[in-house]
This record gives sequence, structure tokens and C-alpha cells, in this order.
Amino acid sequence: MMYTISRQAVFFCFASFLILLFYFNFFRIYQVRENSMEPALFNGQKIVTVKNSPVHNGDIVVYENPEDHRLVVKRFLLSPGEPVVISNGILMTQAGNVPLTARQIQLLSSYDSIPDDMFFALGDNIYNSHDSRDYGPVTIENIKGKVLLF
Repeated sequence: MMYTISRQAVFFCFASFLILLFYFNFFRIYQVRENSMEPALFNGQKIVTVKNSPVHNGDIVVYENPEDHRLVVKRFLLSPGEPVVISNGILMTQAGNVPLTARQIQLLSSYDSIPDDMFFALGDNIYNSHDSRDYGPVTIENIKGKVLLF
């Protein structure tokens, strides 16, 4: 009887270790700390991300802000090589038109397209979001994960 309990305990510990190893290598839980993704995500909401997953236009990602290095949650809007088209103060994308301020127009006008290994991120709450309109395209290496569950 004692042998069986010890064997079960070892199996349980080993299985738990494997599950935790898998989880920490592939997934991460974050808490949203801003209102820039409303109505999709709310301040204080917990999200699950998957690391090293292919990211496509429209996906929500967690990445390191290139200005202050804090983690932010935004929508992956434009991929490397996609054109940056600005007309009458509006950034034209397949997902929709995004209004720009004069400062944002000046910054983004220097790009004909999104550079290789970079992406353009945008908060869903466009009037309350500090994103690629303000600091330009972000290096894909800055992505910490694609949001899976929210």
C-alpha cells in the first residue's frame, strides 16, 4: 500500500512539472492595464497569450512599447511590407480608416510601407490609445504573445 501511494505521488509531481513546463514555455497570463482596447478588452481584464504563434492582421497582441518598454495590448493592424497610405489626414487600411493628428501624419508620412520585421499596432479605442500612430512601427521581436482568450 505504501509503495502505491509513493508511486502515485511521484507520478503526480512529474505530471504537474510537465504541465507547468509546457504552460510557462507556451502561454502567459497578463492583466490589461489600459482602456485603449475597449470594447474588446477592458482595464483590469485578464488575458491568456500564446508565445511564438504566427500573428496576422487583426490579431490582438501583447508587445513591449518601444518608447518606455512597458507591455501594452493592441491590435496588429499592418504587416511588414504593407503600404502606409495617408489621405486627407486619414490612414487608409483594409480594416478601416483611422484619423490622424498633424503630428501623427508627420511621423507616418516618412513611411511608404511597413519596414521588414516590423508591424503597425492600433488600439481599438482609437481616441484613447497611444500606439503606432504615435511612435511608428514596432519591431516584431517586441511581441510577447498573441491573445488567445479574454
